[in-house]
Amino acid sequence: MDTPKGGWLVLQRRRDGSVDFNRLWNQYRSGFGDVSGEHWLGNDNIFLLTNQERYQLRVDLWDFSGNRVHAIYSDFKIDGERDGYKLHISGYTGSAHDSLHRHNNRMFSTPDRDNDVRREANCAHEWEAGWWFDHCWYALLNGPYQNHSDVSWRGLAWNAWKREQLKASEMKIRPLNDPVAPDRL
Repeated sequence: MDTPKGGWLVLQRRRDGSVDFNRLWNQYRSGFGDVSGEHWLGNDNIFLLTNQERYQLRVDLWDFSGNRVHAIYSDFKIDGERDGYKLHISGYTGSAHDSLHRHNNRMFSTPDRDNDVRREANCAHEWEAGWWFDHCWYALLNGPYQNHSDVSWRGLAWNAWKREQLKASEMKIRPLNDPVAPDRL
């Protein structure tokens, strides 16, 4: 799954359901999976990288009909564990429409660490995923993998683009001042 202009480090990849993303806090902290396949790089690693210099985030999404769209955020970082790995994004461009903005300034939650703003429920437990939940989500790329398109709301989702499960996703970052790729694409 190549990206124009190169230089991207993949933080998250979903494509076939071979890795279960219904994980606990410690597993999301350190990361899991295989970087050549489905994986989560680890919140500690993402924090360390994105707090050294300015990074941009690219999200690539595929549906079951073969369509592909992307979202780019010119500024991306997360806080450290003490601050709940809070998400900070801005500067959206792309073809996917902006589903992630509702998760901006939200802490990361897992089934065993409820940091969402919905007090009557634990969104991570309910949706079987670690994510930056709000009331619960408008984008959810770590939900249980489904091998078909459906509107059951139990798979990968990016609601501003499609209100159905997606086939694949990649979240990747690179330094904003990357000399290999001076533009934002």
